[in-house]
This record gives sequence, structure tokens and C-alpha cells, in this order.
Amino acid sequence: MGVVNLKDMDTTPGNENPFSPPAGWTGTKDDYITLLRSRNRDSCYSQQIYVAARQRLNEKNVVFFGPFKDIAKRMLNSMCT
Repeated sequence: MGVVNLKDMDTTPGNENPFSPPAGWTGTKDDYITLLRSRNRDSCYSQQIYVAARQRLNEKNVVFFGPFKDIAKRMLNSMCT
């Protein structure tokens, strides 16, 4: 993983951020939730997820877009409450 912009999160498969499934991914919304849960336990992804949550807590705008934007936003918001 290289440098990741943690303010603009594209949830389209194949993008370089912790909220994007791998390229070619065809999972359902339930599969996506499972993917996010597993990434939250993976040290490579969890650090980026926690930095994004920290930005959200500091009232910095984290924008989600793409097919799973609502699920990703709910997950991040749940970490901040």
C-alpha cells in the first residue's frame, strides 16, 4: 500500500483505500460488511481506518462515494460514537 488520501474514499472495487474492495470483486452488501470487519482486524488496513475515524472525530470532512458509500460511512461513524 502506498500513500492514501483518507479524506476522499471511493468504495468502488480496485481503489487504493481501506474501504474499497479488491479489483474484480463482485460481493454483495453483506459480503462488503464482512470485508470491512476483516480489514478492521488487519494491521495494514486497520491503521488507515483508525486515521480516517480520527479525522472524522476532529470534524474533518471524510467523503465517501461509490457503490458502498453508505455502508462505509455508517461503519466509520459507528467508530466515532
